[in-house]
Amino acid sequence: RTMRATGPITDAAVDAEGATIALATGPQVHYVQTRDMTEVAAFDTGYPDAKDFDFRVDAEGAKIAVTGAAGTSVWRFDGGGLAAEPLFDEPDLPGRLVRFHPDGESLMIVDAGSHRRFDLATGAEIEVPWDTEDWIAHLSFSPDGRWITVIDGENHSEGDTVLLDLDSHATILDAETGEEHLRIEPVNGETAMFGED
Repeated sequence: RTMRATGPITDAAVDAEGATIALATGPQVHYVQTRDMTEVAAFDTGYPDAKDFDFRVDAEGAKIAVTGAAGTSVWRFDGGGLAAEPLFDEPDLPGRLVRFHPDGESLMIVDAGSHRRFDLATGAEIEVPWDTEDWIAHLSFSPDGRWITVIDGENHSEGDTVLLDLDSHATILDAETGEEHLRIEPVNGETAMFGED
């Protein structure tokens, strides 16, 4: 099957089972079910281009979060389409990165100098037990939600390549206590990479 996009695909997010994929093309996000490769929904983010926002699909493929300079919104897919009203809509919470907790019940929003977590049902802020003064280039939760991986250091995008400063480092933290369990320092200017397992 072939899906026609309105421009180049610049980013993608996949749920934990690989059943749904969200694709960014220009200002739009397309939500596709992989079992039959049908497009369930497409919506305009309001941003001029995909480089201006970040988005993620939750582990079940039931929600999509979009963040950028104009705030953060979470939408639920309802009956095969996008729900009419957002589940979470905070124009005063701009972000560079957005990540769902694996349980799909909370959301981490990262912006310059801040990282905050919110309960999606109530909108209440959840305390984050760790802090960093460094620029966060990447953040991810382990599949069980116990660990958070943080890569500190300014990131510079050049086309399809993301470059981290030479002093960048990765830290694996306990998500509940904030205790640092592993710190990966660059060796000879190289940053270590590791897989999901």
